[in-house]
Amino acid sequence: MVYKFCPDCGTRLEEGFKFCPGCGAVSVLYDGEPEKEKLLRKVNALIIRGKYSEAKSLVETILDNDPEEIRGYVALVRIASNDYFEVDDDGVNKAVAIVERIAKLNSSCALDPDYTAYIQRREAHFMAKKQQEEARRIAEAEYRRKEEEKRRQEEAIRAEEARIAEEKRKEYLRHQEEVRRTGFDIIDHKLIRYAGPGGDVVIPSTVTEIGRDAFKDFSSVTGITVPHGVTTIGCGAFANCKNLVTISLPSSIQVIEGSKVIDVVWDVDWPSEIRGKSAFYGCAALRSIQIPYGVTVIEERMFNGCVNLTSVTIPNSVKTIGHGAFEGCVNLRSITIPDSVTKIDRYAFADCKSLTSISLPSSIDTIGYRVFSNCEGLTSITVPCGVKLIEDGAFRGCKNLATARIPVDTQIHPSAFPAVSGSYSRGGWYTVHEKRTDIERY
Repeated sequence: MVYKFCPDCGTRLEEGFKFCPGCGAVSVLYDGEPEKEKLLRKVNALIIRGKYSEAKSLVETILDNDPEEIRGYVALVRIASNDYFEVDDDGVNKAVAIVERIAKLNSSCALDPDYTAYIQRREAHFMAKKQQEEARRIAEAEYRRKEEEKRRQEEAIRAEEARIAEEKRKEYLRHQEEVRRTGFDIIDHKLIRYAGPGGDVVIPSTVTEIGRDAFKDFSSVTGITVPHGVTTIGCGAFANCKNLVTISLPSSIQVIEGSKVIDVVWDVDWPSEIRGKSAFYGCAALRSIQIPYGVTVIEERMFNGCVNLTSVTIPNSVKTIGHGAFEGCVNLRSITIPDSVTKIDRYAFADCKSLTSISLPSSIDTIGYRVFSNCEGLTSITVPCGVKLIEDGAFRGCKNLATARIPVDTQIHPSAFPAVSGSYSRGGWYTVHEKRTDIERY
């Protein structure tokens, strides 16, 4: 039976066609053709139409029925030549081997137009695959090499850290042994802590700095000699050394950071550039102090709270007495301020309850806020001519102050003394107009 039109694509068919020239359909085959021939023609038609998976399944059916059908193997190779992803298929590999073997006997069997191109592509594929595998092998080897190198480096780092830790441990033990032997904990020329038996202590000459709280609470220490070369004494270095009676400071010292010193003897002049706010704050056993010539500033709160301080000698080089420098020195009896002083800051001698005599220089122009407040032992005061202003509370709380001789042109704040009479001027300061028994103008 012959179809006049292809049932798949509608192409008009002329007598003699064994399959549709338009779509390659095999439904137009003549009746009576052997079944295997029909299947082979259908395979060719499927290959032409690009249906490689269907063609491959059909070829496998043919080869299952007739494993010796060379045309089936050739078709399989043609499928592989067009469908490159089938190149590693076991059936294709077998087909290539069979076709090559038969081609040696009959070359016409291997003359399919796609066969040579496929073999070249196949060889290129396997070469590329081999190169990929080689590259992967090299990459894996490089990765393993780097990992091994990283492992060795980490082991080396751990070993170095262990070595350093061991050296530090040994150094620490050596240091502790040295501290036990000498009584001094010294690191980088800094005395960190004294650990000796006490008594009269001579600090080693290698020390350039005495650290914070270095001698704190060492009641067994009675004397300390600081070597020349020390520039800094840390805060609280001698705090609560209750039995410390003498300490010798060299001229090399530049900073005393609030150290509590019991009694002080300078073996050389104290340098003028020394700085030490609250340097001897609260040194209860300090009885007398003689500041050497060259000192220009008595720093803020330097001798504040030295309750047993009875006398102070201030050299003619001092220009400034700082805020609260002698505040709370309740046993200080007299003070002579030299002519070199130009400024006495607030609270400088406040609460010096035993102070009975003050000698002020004419070089100052102001008696500041509460400078002599609560000096209950003060009975008289003579203000020199150079003083232009007595500020608020300068003598407040001086309840035993009987007489105050004040220049006639000196302005007095209304709260400067416990009691004054007079009136305010337009400038806001109190000017005495009427003389009282407790204030004398001259």
